[in-house]
Amino acid sequence: MKNLIVLTFCFFIISSACAQWSNKFSKRWSKKHFLYASGDVMVGNYKGGDLGINYIFNNKYSIKFGFSASNKQTTFLPSDYLKSSGNEVPANSNFPKEDLENFHLLVGRVIALNSKKNFRIIIRGGPGLSITRVPINWQRRKNNLFRSNYNFDIQQKKKLNLIINPKIEFPFASIIGLSFGPMFIIDKEESFFGAGIGIMYGIIGANSL
Repeated sequence: MKNLIVLTFCFFIISSACAQWSNKFSKRWSKKHFLYASGDVMVGNYKGGDLGINYIFNNKYSIKFGFSASNKQTTFLPSDYLKSSGNEVPANSNFPKEDLENFHLLVGRVIALNSKKNFRIIIRGGPGLSITRVPINWQRRKNNLFRSNYNFDIQQKKKLNLIINPKIEFPFASIIGLSFGPMFIIDKEESFFGAGIGIMYGIIGANSL
């Protein structure tokens, strides 16, 4: 939840910056070159969000610098784990989580789907750096009144991986639109797969549809 709040705050800051940039340069650049912020809600084997700064050059090539944050219930949870001695079945929201954060740089090709070239598919991929935090070393507590019956440590890892993130982008105005598409984070140990829907804001198309 904390990561999603930070992502949302950053999205509004970046969107405001892109909006100011668009007011100044849109008349000169918006026919071929687009700069915009994007924010997506992601669901899959992890749940979270993705924030990005996107640039399209000459209506053909795309580059994105992004950050995603997501989590899931840990797969290493002891079978008799309780959030407190008074709860036989703990709520999912109180289970320890596995966190996944990812910084990525993606490049790709833009394929226009209409004559105005503002309804498009972007095929893109690139390298990423993931930071994972996983609970380990579960130790049973003797006295667990009003708290969980296990202590645990957090193991943090940093890993390089491959990101594949094609998108369909649908600008319904010159500075705002919707996008949706899958995301895959692939490495040797574990992979993230999911789909997202989000908002684009900035210089995203020469004309509304």
